[in-house]
Amino acid sequence: MIKYLTLFLTGLSLLSQPTLAANSKTIFDMADKKPAKTLQIEKLLIATKAGQSIPFDVEIAQTKDEQRDGLMNRDTLAPQSGMLFIFPKIGRPQFWMKNTNFSLDLIYIGTDGTITGIHRSAIAYDTTPIPAPADCLAVLEIAGKSAEKLGISVGDTVIHRFFKKDKK
Repeated sequence: MIKYLTLFLTGLSLLSQPTLAANSKTIFDMADKKPAKTLQIEKLLIATKAGQSIPFDVEIAQTKDEQRDGLMNRDTLAPQSGMLFIFPKIGRPQFWMKNTNFSLDLIYIGTDGTITGIHRSAIAYDTTPIPAPADCLAVLEIAGKSAEKLGISVGDTVIHRFFKKDKK
């Protein structure tokens, strides 16, 4: 009886496994999927030109490995959360959406915290490089369409311990 019960439960388990649709990821794509690692979380505030203060909880990606992995292999992104990529010097970093399961807005930030550009609604899984539109020292990734919904625009100010307080 136990043998049949084990076989029955095993069969149910197999039936409940998701199947691969023609346009979904292949088994080979899933093989290189690494578990997502949560990084140090800090508070960040965006002060808009319209006078709003919008709080975010952000993971800090500072090392090359943390920046390489970014938000890849995550299933969701909580509202008003994201990842802040901090670079060692000013430049025009390029991003892509490989193994990223949801759309993102990329917010480019200068040394003084001023938003210098926004790439809205980057397409999930797209491997096309997304270059920064202007020099920046950091990039904030948030859920796709959030910048528009929250009224975030170029010229707004990101307030975080990383950015210089004095504007020049």
